[in-house]
Amino acid sequence: MAHDDSLLQTALELHRAQRIDEARAVYQQIVDAQPQRADALGLLGIALRQLGRNAEALEYLRRAVTLDPTQAAHWGNLGEVHRLLGNADEALACYAQAVRLAPFVAELHSNLGSLLQDAGRFDEAAASYAAALGCDPNHPDAHYNLGNLQQISRQWDQAAQSYRRALALRPNFIQAMCNLGNLLRERGEWAEALQLLESAYAQDPDSVPAVSNLGVVLQDLGRTDEAQRLCERALALAPHRAELHVNLGTTYKDLGDPTTALAYYERALELDPHSFQAAHSRGAALLSQGDFAGGWAGYEQRMRCDQFDTRDFPQPRWDGAPLAGRTILIHAEQGFGDTLQFIRYLPQVAAQGGNVVVAVQPPLIPLLQNTGIPNLFPLDGPLPPFDLHVPLMSLPHVLGTTLDTAPRDVPYLAAPPDRIAAWCDRLQAYPGFRVGLVWQGRPDHHRDCLRSIPLAAFRPLADVPGVRLISLQQGPGSEQLAALAALPPDARFGVIDLGSEYGADGTLFMDAAAVIANLDLVIACDTGLAHLAGGMAAPVWVALPLGAEWRWMQKRDDSPWYPTMRLFRQTKFRDWDGVFQRMAAALAEEAGGWRPKAGGDIL
Repeated sequence: MAHDDSLLQTALELHRAQRIDEARAVYQQIVDAQPQRADALGLLGIALRQLGRNAEALEYLRRAVTLDPTQAAHWGNLGEVHRLLGNADEALACYAQAVRLAPFVAELHSNLGSLLQDAGRFDEAAASYAAALGCDPNHPDAHYNLGNLQQISRQWDQAAQSYRRALALRPNFIQAMCNLGNLLRERGEWAEALQLLESAYAQDPDSVPAVSNLGVVLQDLGRTDEAQRLCERALALAPHRAELHVNLGTTYKDLGDPTTALAYYERALELDPHSFQAAHSRGAALLSQGDFAGGWAGYEQRMRCDQFDTRDFPQPRWDGAPLAGRTILIHAEQGFGDTLQFIRYLPQVAAQGGNVVVAVQPPLIPLLQNTGIPNLFPLDGPLPPFDLHVPLMSLPHVLGTTLDTAPRDVPYLAAPPDRIAAWCDRLQAYPGFRVGLVWQGRPDHHRDCLRSIPLAAFRPLADVPGVRLISLQQGPGSEQLAALAALPPDARFGVIDLGSEYGADGTLFMDAAAVIANLDLVIACDTGLAHLAGGMAAPVWVALPLGAEWRWMQKRDDSPWYPTMRLFRQTKFRDWDGVFQRMAAALAEEAGGWRPKAGGDIL
């Protein structure tokens, strides 16, 4: 017996020195000599698990708990092997038994909570994490696991706090860095997300979460070439993970290669037919190619993707059947531009014989009321009773829109005549061919750095004779007007700032619409005011990035949604100079035939 104890001590020393296979061999020697030693059987099981030999580990750990069922460690290790083998129910049962035997061990509660979370038993998981932290408030894994649960529950602030606590306790905790970095990315806090993920990648360049999440943040920051290399590396490390194919496909989309992007999305669906992100990305790619029949169905999967905020309700979703007097709620989602583009579908829904109520972003309500839309309610406020509901951006799918049947009737948006007249008087001070400019979209948009444009890039337009540039911009981006004065003399140009004169949120879009009604042309990046101008049937030119969003489709300079719109696309990644040189040439032709309108005319 003394000899066996000496061998066990030797094995333990090898194990602590991470000489796992050597330790395993000694454990095996002891077990062969004494097959009833539960302690050696358990340690052999641990070594085999660490070597990835889980089926063998399972055999020895089962023997250990049979011989000594009072040891919580045996049950916990057996539960971990079951988890690795995908035996979720058996893993839960083992960890539950371990917790019963050792209720004061934080790690066991934390691991049990993780399994409960995977099983969708979130309340029980939360209780397990609370128990773990009750045993040890400084247990980093428990804080990390709690953060994961809070993130699933969309408790963003609490999740960030839990991840930060885990990192304070274990500064090199790569999984916590990755998850916190991803959470910060979702919240648009890219600088800190980038710092965390770069640190995780530096610590372990072979960590798939570190590599892939860093690649995605670099995509958001417009560093697409770097992102593509990292996404390729992540895929090489884990070629069977569907989400990595999606990530790489999106880099190709951003670089203007939608065909290759679509191939990656389709490969992702082959690997995981239930991947909502892959189905949504494939749907958007098909829409961009004009395949509306296939595209809308895939685009519906957006509602199961974390980055979208589509609301759900207990009432049934409308499937397009006649309403027969029932009340239907149509609710907006995503940005202002999405609402302004698809609000055009309301007459088609009303024609189904029901009562239509509409929930939209509060700043849009006065404009839409003026357009004649009744029964409008704030999206974030109380709603009236209704029988059915449908997200606004699902209407093209529900109504079977094809490229040929996309509703093109404009205008369907308008400003009040008295407000138009007031702005007409204001604009008398600025004669010439009036061009409204919009250069900045919502900064927290995940691709804002690709779609928004530095105001300085609009410089070629200022050289066109007779043109008067007028800012429609309000909020983020407006600060660039002041920065024009600091540019070198040959780069400065004049822009009249009217956006700062708009009313508060309640009249912002009304004022923008009234100004647009008094302009000869609007030139905008891909943002809500481009949709506003298009919906008003105002002449509008949109500057688009190389990998433009699905709604602008591919290789065309017009839009099936807006007859008065003209599209100017990048031909090289992030090259706005070429876009604005072409715009300036087109503007010279447009402004060359301009004649002043009679005084008081509403344009």
